[in-house]
Amino acid sequence: MKAKLLFLLSVAGLGLATLVPARAQEAGTLRQQAREKLADLRDDLGLDATQKEKIRDILVSHKAELLAQWQLGKSARDTMQSAVKDHGAGSPEATAAANGIGEVAKKRALLVASIAQEVKPVLTPEQIKKLETAKEGLEKWLQEKMLSGRS
Repeated sequence: MKAKLLFLLSVAGLGLATLVPARAQEAGTLRQQAREKLADLRDDLGLDATQKEKIRDILVSHKAELLAQWQLGKSARDTMQSAVKDHGAGSPEATAAANGIGEVAKKRALLVASIAQEVKPVLTPEQIKKLETAKEGLEKWLQEKMLSGRS
């Protein structure tokens, strides 16, 4: 479960990594705060040993896909950064790079949804409810942090 939560955090972190460099310190603090919230959630779910093992097995089965997704995201972000630096934010090159980031995000969302479908049957209805409530809370918290401009 820790690996799943860290993966989900890294997914959120991918979005944070596209922030302008002036906000890099804030993004790091925000990632740390999100990690702490996810660690709290992991504890709150109360997974038993069998559930932890099944979830670990699911995540291990997707290890290569997760690594490939991370590498695609890094490559897309690097391409975007270079395009903006070399050609400007409004250039066709930057637009193409931004579209590339969008494609990576789409693939990432589909992978996360696929993994979530495999994990969901391992959880009890109460754990699923806690997870959904926590997701909503985390999204709201992240939105508030991003809109406030503070970490």
